[in-house]
Amino acid sequence: MTSPVLQDPLVASIAQPLFTAFIQYGLPALALYAVLSFIRARLSAHKRRQRNQQRQERPTPLPVFAPPVRDLPPSSPPPLSSIPVRARRPLTPFEEQMFSTLSTALPECVVLAQVAFSALITTDEQTHRNRFDRKVADFVICSRQLTPIAVVELDDRSHWNKRAADADRDTMLRNAGYHTLRYQGIPPTEDVRRDIEALLVALTAPPPAPELHYI
Repeated sequence: MTSPVLQDPLVASIAQPLFTAFIQYGLPALALYAVLSFIRARLSAHKRRQRNQQRQERPTPLPVFAPPVRDLPPSSPPPLSSIPVRARRPLTPFEEQMFSTLSTALPECVVLAQVAFSALITTDEQTHRNRFDRKVADFVICSRQLTPIAVVELDDRSHWNKRAADADRDTMLRNAGYHTLRYQGIPPTEDVRRDIEALLVALTAPPPAPELHYI
């Protein structure tokens, strides 16, 4: 059985000839063997100290904590000047014809086109405003003092399946005091003037007197 001492390469290179010498010379070889054992123990202790020192000098990596997504600063949108845009006409040809008809039929009025609902109505709840802020009225008929008289909607084929939604928004405008006139096509100027005059009569008519009940 091989001695554990001989398993160390450094000690084995020295101790092998000593065992041979021990057979020949006896005690002097044993003394050398004891010295080699002491050297081996010192070498082992030195190696352990070096390993411990290297572990202490090695920097401990700091933990990396990614910030929550909600704490990240919002990315800034690109400037408006960098957006590729092109001009477009504010009204379609169909709407231009309607604008001309309204202006001709009502020369004493001001005709506004493509009026945002946010310019006509408001409410205290932001969630409610979000539902109609982006809606647009085709035309708004105003007095010379820019007091709205009526909202005019020009319904094309795209509105044929939206009658319930159109009626709902007309009711919302009525709740704010606006009256909506809807036309399926370009009406004659006489019809437009008659409708507006009838509406003005209804708006300016005095309320009916309460009925008196005599006992």
